[in-house]
Amino acid sequence: MIIRVLLIIFSFLYFLIRVFSVDKQEEKYFVVDYFEAVDFVSSFNYYPDEYFRREILPYFNAVSIRLKTLNELKNEGVVDLATSESIKVEPKFWYINLSNMNWDYKYSFIYCPIQEKMERIEKVIKALKIEYSRFGNVLIVKASDKYLFNLQAFYLEDLDIKKKIFWRVGSFLYDLDYLKVYCRKGDVILFMGPFVAGYPQNLNEVQNFLYDNGLLFAFPEFYDSRNIQLGSNVLAKNGGIKIFSTIVLKNKPIGQVLGSVDLALNERNCNAVMFRFFDKYSLSQNLEVIKEIKNRFFYRDVLKSDSNKDVMDGLLKILIFINLIIFAILIFISYSYYYDILSNNGYPVNSFWFALLGLVNSLFVVVGKLANLGVIFNLALIVGVSFALVTIFFKVFEYQKNVYMRYLEVLIYSLSIGIILNSLFFENVYILGVEKVRFIKLLLILPIVMSIFAVFSYNQIILFFYRRMRILDLSVVLIILGLIGFYLLRSGNTDLVLPFEDKVRNFLDRVLIARPRFKEFLIGNPSILASSYSKYFIPLSFVSLAGIVNSFLHIHTPIFYSFLRTFWGALLGLIIFLLIRKIMEVKWVKIDKIEKGGMER
Repeated sequence: MIIRVLLIIFSFLYFLIRVFSVDKQEEKYFVVDYFEAVDFVSSFNYYPDEYFRREILPYFNAVSIRLKTLNELKNEGVVDLATSESIKVEPKFWYINLSNMNWDYKYSFIYCPIQEKMERIEKVIKALKIEYSRFGNVLIVKASDKYLFNLQAFYLEDLDIKKKIFWRVGSFLYDLDYLKVYCRKGDVILFMGPFVAGYPQNLNEVQNFLYDNGLLFAFPEFYDSRNIQLGSNVLAKNGGIKIFSTIVLKNKPIGQVLGSVDLALNERNCNAVMFRFFDKYSLSQNLEVIKEIKNRFFYRDVLKSDSNKDVMDGLLKILIFINLIIFAILIFISYSYYYDILSNNGYPVNSFWFALLGLVNSLFVVVGKLANLGVIFNLALIVGVSFALVTIFFKVFEYQKNVYMRYLEVLIYSLSIGIILNSLFFENVYILGVEKVRFIKLLLILPIVMSIFAVFSYNQIILFFYRRMRILDLSVVLIILGLIGFYLLRSGNTDLVLPFEDKVRNFLDRVLIARPRFKEFLIGNPSILASSYSKYFIPLSFVSLAGIVNSFLHIHTPIFYSFLRTFWGALLGLIIFLLIRKIMEVKWVKIDKIEKGGMER
């Protein structure tokens, strides 16, 4: 009893800190790609750069920028490039002052008439430690033309320095050297494509670069997930930002765009929305979408207090350690209580082996967490949770006689377990969704299987399998197996959705914000209440109890969203149970009247 009380208290404390001092203070960024925006506006306006800065940029608190190669800048007429070989074939007017010099090496030349931009390019070359000399507005660089022409630079005058900058970086490690020239502390590095060129051995170098320069790591949510997984689990350890890009909604109606942005920010823990202009809509229509997103989701600026953050981070670490110990003890006790249930039901189980398994499970949870043994920790936790859910359910039903109080207590304990587990996985890689909790399918099925042995005695199970199997029995077994298969398929991120279900889901999303799972409020929660009338409903109850814990194991989802989903599922489940009970009472009253009428005649 003491452990269950501590479970509720410390889960509640963690929940409050997460909601009010962590999730609430997370900064969210509305990002626009600078060059793409100017290019798009140029189709509608003679002065795109000026219009963009005046009419569009104020709605955004972050700007995405990609460094341009000198070759790109040459095509735009910003600079001129040449080599000592090409200059002989096509002389340049700016080369006249250098024509009397003797070049004994294949030099490359950069000409830039604007003093400020020339100094920016020179700063980059200096940072890269390339040998060079300068004559007026010409840089003479001792480097191959191929390398030099790909050298990257960036010009953007009068940019609002208060806005966060998302630097879009390609697949090459030398991009990091260019970024040292431009990046400010607190800027964000957005790796595009298979970043770090697919070389895992360079991940530590990239991570150190981010840390040393005070930069944040970011990646797009719906890019190529295989490439994102390449190194994001390493780079996200010190923090990061997951970005939702509207590029995945190019052909969608505006209403669906807003709905997708809502889900990305509130359910999938994306802290940034990158707005990519919709070619199928006019400039004014795009501007209306920008305004709507701004007003709905970015209506306030969140200012973080570093001092408060340090205090809260320290407090969270203490709470997580306490939760780890409490849960390890709960697992050990659960093994003992489940042994008592099996023993009372006549199963030939050994108390020593159960105690040993409980101890090993508890130790694996603690050691797996402290030593960062991912697979072992995940498996030990899922198995331990299954024992905890089953034993707490039967413990509550053992002493609590009121149907509705049983329902409330079981849900509160399951909710507490879910929150405790959320705290144990509270790490950047899980929050960003780079790493996911494993063995979820096992969590969904194991408590159901374990509850069957707690409901039916050893003799009943043996009798069922040893007697002659009837067609009806075989049919029931096949139906149950089919339902279990369908249940597991529906529990993942699959497209297995019934035709009418999308409409119902959209309606619930609009009305309830956090939509509960159908299997929970239609099957699991009513079964918890119905278990007081028939033990055959008990296994179905764990559809909800395991589902509640599973909701909190979506670590990338804000914790209050998971709590709200559980609350609505509990309320709807209660309403459905009451409706069914009312219908059944009316039915039995009618049957009773018919029987009495027949007897009178």
